[in-house]
Amino acid sequence: MKNAKELLSAYKAGHCTEEEKQQVEKWFLLNGAGKISDLSDRDFLYAENDMWSMIQQNKVVAAPVRKKLYARISIAASILVVMSFSAYHFLLKPDRITEQFPVNDIAPGGNKAVLTLANGKKISLTDADNGELVQQQGIKVIKDTAGRVIYEMVASAKNTDLPIRYNTISTPNGGRYEVLLPDGSRVFLNAATTITFPTSFYRQKERKVTLSGEAYFEVAHNKSVPFKVEMNSQQIEVLGTHFNANNYEDEPSVRTTLLQGSVKVLTSGGQVILQPEQQALLINGKLNVKKVDAQSFIDWKNNIFSFNDADIQAVMRQLSRWYDVKVEYKGKIPKEHITGYISRDVPISKTFLMLEEISDMKYTLNDKKIIVSF
Repeated sequence: MKNAKELLSAYKAGHCTEEEKQQVEKWFLLNGAGKISDLSDRDFLYAENDMWSMIQQNKVVAAPVRKKLYARISIAASILVVMSFSAYHFLLKPDRITEQFPVNDIAPGGNKAVLTLANGKKISLTDADNGELVQQQGIKVIKDTAGRVIYEMVASAKNTDLPIRYNTISTPNGGRYEVLLPDGSRVFLNAATTITFPTSFYRQKERKVTLSGEAYFEVAHNKSVPFKVEMNSQQIEVLGTHFNANNYEDEPSVRTTLLQGSVKVLTSGGQVILQPEQQALLINGKLNVKKVDAQSFIDWKNNIFSFNDADIQAVMRQLSRWYDVKVEYKGKIPKEHITGYISRDVPISKTFLMLEEISDMKYTLNDKKIIVSF
């Protein structure tokens, strides 16, 4: 039986048997890789290199090594590595591939959010047409063709002392959204996230926003006006940088992960300054710093679940928010950990199909409830 590297090489060279060809194509297509004919030689090379690297390191599932792979290639690489170590599941049990998905399958999340204006009026960004949504005291709020919200100051308002007004954008479970703040900073909101911010930073001494949930920030540089993110138990201060902030209430820690520049993380118990590829973790009031693969912590922005030695419950929390489901457990939850990629663009049944193959879990779907059994 060919291992994963041999199988992929044979497929590229056109030397696969019909059964092997079907297995490769089913796994690419099944997990959101798109049409396999769309994959370039470079894409295959990346997948093969990552796959073989993991095999040599005796990893069971692909770890997030390459930082800038397309989602479909990351998924493909992880699938093929799993195939090499779990051939029994993937090559000897074709019935697992062709089984029917449940009728009440749940679609993945998408662009969903609600904008709350300073006067309390709510606008569904999910349903709003592209174009100008509202103008509030010299500030235009626009939904562009990419589906994001942009704040623009009307030219005539630049010489006016505008009162500070705050807007809030909230994503539900199963939602995500992008907003371009008044200073040009880009913010990507994950599911179940709320951000509150001034409608203008004009003539202010600082740019302060409040966050609950998870967001990735690309802060516009302004040396004279620092950018601050207030969370429930800490504050992040920056001048211009790229970082991810996570403070979901159901997570055991508050995480700040730096990709570019530097940030200062302040808590009641102290402060730290992060450098790229570092993460600050606030656990039970104690602040720690560790080195991480920072890119893996923003894979969600590119619609990828990226699990890095995550326990079952951590995985389920991500799935619960993205698919808007409640999770219940039956049996003793094992201490196993999961590492690898799964596309967030696929229905929940396909996500669990992958998880079932690399873990001891089984699942049943009952309306909006997932029952995970061991």
